[in-house]
This record gives sequence, structure tokens and C-alpha cells, in this order.
Amino acid sequence: MSNSALTAAARQTPLNWWREAHAWAALLLVAATYLARLNQPTLQGEETRRALVAEEMLRTGDWIVPREQGLLFPDRPPLGNWSIALAQAITGSRQPWAVRLPSVVATMLTAWLIYVYARTFLSSLAAAAAACAYGTLGQVLQLGRLAETEAVFTLLVAASLLGWHLSWLRNWPHLAAWVVGYSFAGLAALAKGPQGPLYFAGPVIVYLALQRQWRRLFSWQHLVGLAAGAVVVGAWHVAYARQVEGPVVLQTWGALAAARFDYSQLTDVVGHLLTFPVEVFACLLPWSLLLWAFLSPTARAALRHGPCQARFLLLAIALAFPTCWLAPQARGRYLMPLYPCFCPLIALVIEHAMQNVAQTWQNAWRRFCSIAAVAVFMGGMAVLAAALAGSILARQHAAGIDWRGKAIWLGDLLSQPVWFAWGYFVAAVLAAVLAWHGRCCRPERAYACVFGLAAFLGLTYAGVVVNVQVHAQNDVAAAVARVRRQVPPGERLVSIGKAYHRFVYWYGEPIEVIDPQSAAASKGWRYFCFHQAGSHAAKLPFAYEEIAVIGCDRRRDEPLFDRVVVARRLDVTASPGEAVSGLGGPRR
Repeated sequence: MSNSALTAAARQTPLNWWREAHAWAALLLVAATYLARLNQPTLQGEETRRALVAEEMLRTGDWIVPREQGLLFPDRPPLGNWSIALAQAITGSRQPWAVRLPSVVATMLTAWLIYVYARTFLSSLAAAAAACAYGTLGQVLQLGRLAETEAVFTLLVAASLLGWHLSWLRNWPHLAAWVVGYSFAGLAALAKGPQGPLYFAGPVIVYLALQRQWRRLFSWQHLVGLAAGAVVVGAWHVAYARQVEGPVVLQTWGALAAARFDYSQLTDVVGHLLTFPVEVFACLLPWSLLLWAFLSPTARAALRHGPCQARFLLLAIALAFPTCWLAPQARGRYLMPLYPCFCPLIALVIEHAMQNVAQTWQNAWRRFCSIAAVAVFMGGMAVLAAALAGSILARQHAAGIDWRGKAIWLGDLLSQPVWFAWGYFVAAVLAAVLAWHGRCCRPERAYACVFGLAAFLGLTYAGVVVNVQVHAQNDVAAAVARVRRQVPPGERLVSIGKAYHRFVYWYGEPIEVIDPQSAAASKGWRYFCFHQAGSHAAKLPFAYEEIAVIGCDRRRDEPLFDRVVVARRLDVTASPGEAVSGLGGPRR
């Protein structure tokens, strides 16, 4: 089919996609995967820091300068913090589910966007497969529910790229296409810096040049769109630049990205060049197994005469890939904004296999189904066996035998409840049967395989993986709640230097940062805390008594590294009626 015919077909595709049952099936599957057990495990990693900055914005009313404990935090532009603050304000909650809600909504909207875009050149079933594939990519399952920047950033980059191309395929006014593209690219810049605009402008400009669309490329509408993106970025940047110094502004926009281009260690550079493609392939599992079909000469030849959407997506991936591949400190997740471009290509392989376009596509699909069927069944067996073994060892624990303590990972794996493991095994058998029957390349069986496998992957993460995380988590919130009861009412807690963000967030009240140099002279506070890392021991210029030591590491069974010491000064008079009780003796 020619490009003009494909474009005409895209324009004729009905816009009332919400009436298609396959769209709703895909979106409900993604929603169920990410909304299930959203409150578990407790906030981990940088989630509490993102939420802490958002809460300071809500409390102070300053939405321009990100701050942590009142101190400037020039990590990146603040759109991610804005989204968390908005979610907390709407829900009235600061629990993990509210903090993570923006990422989950962004993941669901990205799946919807993929369906709408894929529907311009694929059937409704294939478009639903593309949406399901995105929601169940290995790394999206991990990051799509965390209060990190990646999910929101991915939505904005995908909206700029796919929204621009979709408007072109629909023959919308050129001005609208450019404004949509650059506006979302500007929002992406406010989420994570210049990476977003580069991922939009590069593919679009090169694509139009290859298409010899010079008049569209060098048009006043393009300039207006560029100005719209600049206005989006400038609305925050100008106000921010007026409040902070120039080097801080540069640090906010590019310090993290610049740090990834460290070529000082040759072994790290070579190792990254060799392993990064493999890492990206692993991040896209299990659906990346279908992408092998594009390595076939037959498939590449078919793409030259195939849908222009596939070429646009491949171009976007090809231009973005070197930005991470040539950065020795980059990780696979840095390419996550381009994951929505992979998913319609994955669905294209499935649809070509069902339409008998070429033997290459069918072979790729059959291999995928065979591998998926075996892997799913073996996974179900492994979880069931581990749960049964864990049940037996739990009974032996009373007799003094605790094999789970021999290895951390073994204890986590054996933590699956037996009732859940039996249900998971049944689900694995059903998914494996659907995958095996999908090998016949009949459309109804193939898409049953896709939906069954996607549902099983969602159950695996929301069930097995979350169970492991809950079993291993260090419940900082409970420990901090016990400490709060030891601080008398009316007494404020301060920190000598910046305290660890997990402790500060769960303390639930502002903790003022005190300069260590002037701490001894101040008599306006008695209770304080400070952060200790590793074997470092704090030396303070006054005597104090420890009340508690809160471990802030992710896992409860890790050696204590990041910890917050809560203490009481001994050189300040106690308030009347206060009981004196501590965990340690006087210190200096």
C-alpha cells in the first residue's frame, strides 16, 4: 500500500475509538495492573524525596523553586513535583497510593495514546495489543507505578511525537500540529530537562527532511509551534532564574545529564557500549522477543513499502538511542520515553503474522508463543514450589531450623502465601495454554494469547513481585511513628544538617535544618536528629542522649548504612513534667 493510500486510510479511521470493545479491554487491563495494591510496598528510593519537595510547595505556596527541608533542591525542573502536589491536594492524602497516583495515571494515558496512534494503521485488536504490551513491559511494570519522573516524562514525550504525527495523518491544520508537538515537548522539558525537546525535534525535523516536506519544515506555523514550546518552558524558567543564581539554573537543567558522559574509565565505556543494547532488550521483555523479526531482510524490505507510521517510529528510536548508548553512565530506563514507539511495532509483527504477509513474521510469532508458554508454566511451577517449601520451613522454624536465613533472596521467594501460589499456578496454566494455542496464527487465538499473557504479567508484578517487596521492605513509617511518641508535645524537632528524606517525610512535620557550626550557640530547641552514613560518626559540640536510631535503607535485612539518629540535648533544661528516657547514655 502506498504512503498516500495509508495516509488516506488513517484519515478515514473513525475517531470514536471509545466505542471499540478492544480499547476498553486493554485500558481496563492496564488500569487493573497498576491500581492493584498501589499502597504497597511503602515509599522507597527517591519517592519520599519527590513527595517531600511537593509537600513543601503545598505548604509554602512557592511552586517555582523546589526545596527539601527549606533548602534549595536543584535536581531537575519541578513538573514531577507539581503532579504529586496536585494529587495530594485533590485526594487529601499523603499515603503511598496518593503519591504514586500521577505515575499510574500517566501510564494509563500513555497506553491510551498508543492505542489511538496504532489505530491509524492497525486493526483494533492489534492496537489493543500495542497498549497491553506497553503496560506489561518489564521496566514499565517497575517504574510505571512509582512516584518517580519516568512515567510522566514518558507520557509527555510520547504525546509530543505521536500527537504531532497523528495530527499530520489526520490532516489537521499545520499550526495545531506544531503547537501540540512543541507544547508537550516543553512540558517534557519541565519534567526532566532538555532530553524531551531533543527527542521531539530531532525525529520530526529529520522525518520531514527525508520526506522532502521542506515547505512544512520551514514554515511560519513551525515557528509559532516553537514559540509555544518556549512559552511553556519560559513560564517557569524566567521566574526561577530570577530567584536563584545562574550556576544553579544550569545545574537544574543539565547537571544530571552531563554527569552521564564520563569517559574517564575506558573499561566502563567499552562495557557500556557492549551491554546497553542487551539491557534495553531486557527492559522490554517479554515483548522484545518479537522485535527480532525486524532484523530479517524480508521484514526490512516490507517496511520500505509499508506504513509510514512504522518508519516514523523506527526513526524516533534510532535517533534517541545514541543519546543513551554513548553515555557511559546511562541506564536502560533513560530510554523509557521511547518505549511507546516500540509497542506499535510489536503489534505490527503480530498483525503481519496473522495476515500471512511473510513467513518471517509468522516464524517470529510462533517462536514467541512457544517461549512464552514454556516460561509462564515454569514460572507458575516455581512460585508454587517455593510457597509450599516456605510453608514447610515455616513449621520447622519453631524447631530452630531456619533455612530462609541462609540467603536473602531465598527468604523473599519463600514468602509467597500458599493460597496465592495455587491461584497463581492456575493462572499460569491458563496463560500457557492460550500462548501455546496462539501458535496457529489464527487471529482470535493470537489475541487471546496477547491478552492472557498481559494479564498474567500484571498478576506477576502486582502479586509475586509486590509480595517480595513487602516482605523485604524496611518499614520506616512505623519506626518514625514510635519516635514521634517520644518527643513531648510542643517540642519541635530540628536536624543538624539535612536529614535523610525517608525519615523527614514520615515524620510528617517540617524539620528545620540547623547549621552544625552554630548549633552549640542555639538554645531554642532540645530535640534534634542527624543523618549518619556508613561508619561515619557525628561529632557535635554539645552533650546529648540518643533516643532512637532509625534505619532508612530500603530492605530491613540489609546492613545498616543510612540511618537517622534522634537525640536530646543535655545542656538545655527539660520542660516541666517531662519524663527522661533514652536508649543510650550521654555522648559528645
